[in-house]
Amino acid sequence: MALAVLLQKILGGKCVVESAGTHAEAAGKNPDFLSIRCLKEQGIVIDDNHKGRWINQIDLSQFSHIVCVDRGTRHYVENLLGREVRTVVVVANEEHGGIPLLPGAKGEEYKKCIELLERITPEIAEKIRKG
Repeated sequence: MALAVLLQKILGGKCVVESAGTHAEAAGKNPDFLSIRCLKEQGIVIDDNHKGRWINQIDLSQFSHIVCVDRGTRHYVENLLGREVRTVVVVANEEHGGIPLLPGAKGEEYKKCIELLERITPEIAEKIRKG
């Protein structure tokens, strides 16, 4: 979610950035209060209408790029896409194993993750611009 917001800020109106997760149970739910508060403290405002989406319910072939949080997620996405699709799938912060956010991370752990995303998002945006 935060990565999508940061990418949209950098890429602007020429690109549409969307967010989805690999856990079906999060679909249709709002982000938890602590996540919203932490993001707000970092200057990232999440709309009250934001709802989680399950990646399995999205036609991923409609996207030029998909940015994943780790290699396991990339593998999951590549299996959903199949071999015939030309969508570019990348891992954010891949040289360091992805984004080190454990499910349920709160407080300082979450802030460190957001700070990392803020540092690496410009590089990801540049990869997307270059195609």
